[in-house]
Amino acid sequence: MPATIPHVCPHCGHDNIVFTVVHAHKRHDASSGEPVIFDCQATCGACGESVIVTLLSIDHRSPMEHDGAFDRPVPAGLPFVLDDFQPEPAIKEPPRHLPDDVDKAMRQAYALEKQKSKDKEMFEPTVIMARKAVERAIGHIAPDLSGPLGARLKALRKRGDIPQSLLDWADEVKALGNSGAHDAESTAEDARQAVGFAEMFLTYAFTLPEEIRRRRKRD
Repeated sequence: MPATIPHVCPHCGHDNIVFTVVHAHKRHDASSGEPVIFDCQATCGACGESVIVTLLSIDHRSPMEHDGAFDRPVPAGLPFVLDDFQPEPAIKEPPRHLPDDVDKAMRQAYALEKQKSKDKEMFEPTVIMARKAVERAIGHIAPDLSGPLGARLKALRKRGDIPQSLLDWADEVKALGNSGAHDAESTAEDARQAVGFAEMFLTYAFTLPEEIRRRRKRD
């Protein structure tokens, strides 16, 4: 059995998925006590896409001849050391200056959104986490407001905390209705709209005010 590698997939976004080495090329031989370098092709156990990894073989065996995880202990120590992994997983960053709990919800939404292209079951969780980011944000902006999300957004508009354009957009995003889930199954477009609205709402509510405050302070 060839070596396997637990890692985040840069293609489908699954966290700590297992990659299986399907091809290994030895760069050159090494003297005793020095690891042999293997450039390998490995495939994701979730989406099947390929990555290129560099493994250092401590015991000089090919990753194609190993029987399991590259970090499984053997008498001589670790049989392989992961030296490089390409392409590196892309990490999408939330808008800046968010409260910690809001930032965490957006990062979870991004991770789920990345998975959705390969797994339709991720559409609904993506929508829910984007919605949660907005709800947590409103909890910071206006902790006195309660009730359905749509009603709270309207109250923010009435108070002048958000522009009419944001409220109009929220009305178009059915995922932002009165419940975390809706009757119809969430689609890729639902997930895209929910994440997009959350990004813009958070940018308007936190990023822009803080950036303006810092600019004024510098000036």
